[in-house]
Amino acid sequence: MTKIILIFCTCLFLFTLTAVESCKPGDSTSPTNYEREYSQPADSVRKKDVEVQVENINAKLRSATLKRIPYPAEGSLDTLDYWELNNKPIRISLRVMRGDMELWPTFFVQDDQLILVRYRTWSKAPPMPWAEENMIYLRDGRIFYCDERRSDLPDNSIPANVRLLPFSMSTKSFAELENKYKEDWLKIKQILSLKAN
Repeated sequence: MTKIILIFCTCLFLFTLTAVESCKPGDSTSPTNYEREYSQPADSVRKKDVEVQVENINAKLRSATLKRIPYPAEGSLDTLDYWELNNKPIRISLRVMRGDMELWPTFFVQDDQLILVRYRTWSKAPPMPWAEENMIYLRDGRIFYCDERRSDLPDNSIPANVRLLPFSMSTKSFAELENKYKEDWLKIKQILSLKAN
C-alpha cells in the first residue's frame, strides 16, 4: 500500500509541476517571442513611416531640380533622371533595357539614406510576357519589408495593367530583392558623387 501511495504522490507531484511550468509566461525578451509577437506591427509602423517620407519627397518634387543623364549600362537608351533639392538627390529614376527586360527602378532618398525602392519589371520574352512591381522598404540601409504585384500580359496587354492589381506581401527573400537593385544603386551613387565634384 505504501508503494501505491508513493507512486500516486510522485505522479501527482510531476503532473502539478508540469502544469505549473506550462502556465508560466514565455520570456518576453527572447528574440523568438519578440519576432513572433511584434515583428508584423513593428513592420507596419515602420512601413507607414517610410510611406509618409515618400509622400513628402514626392511633394517636394515641384520645387526640386530635375536632371537627366545617360546611364552607362547596356543600352544607348538607358537614362537616369534625378531630382535634387539643396544639391542632394531625393528621388532617382532609372530606365534600363536588358535583353527582353525593361527595368524601371525608382530610388527614394531621405537624409542621404535609401528608404524605398519601387522596382518595376517588364518581361517581353515569349511565350508569355509579364510585369511586376516590388515596393522594397528599407531602414538603416537594410530591407525590412516588401510588397509586390505581378501579372502575365496576354494578348499584348500593356505593363501598366499591373498597377490595377492590389499589392500582397512578397514571398521573395530579402537577399533576392537586394540583388535586384543593389548593383544599379551602387553605380548610381558613384555617378552622382562624380557629378557633385
